[in-house]
Amino acid sequence: MTAELKERNILRKDCDGHTYSIPESMLNQFTQLVEAVVNSEFMSDDWYDANDELDKEFGSYMKGD
Repeated sequence: MTAELKERNILRKDCDGHTYSIPESMLNQFTQLVEAVVNSEFMSDDWYDANDELDKEFGSYMKGD
């Protein structure tokens, strides 16, 4: 008999206060994408691109309020 290991999810917030339930193995990627948003000039093309990338990769992990 084998036991299936389930990866745990970690709760994190983005810079706008949205909560995400992210698989532990994706935590570094999430952190990098959030930092890209924070480090971009607000409302610049880079800021919009960083937000789009965060949403594309992690939008499905966002928890509803």
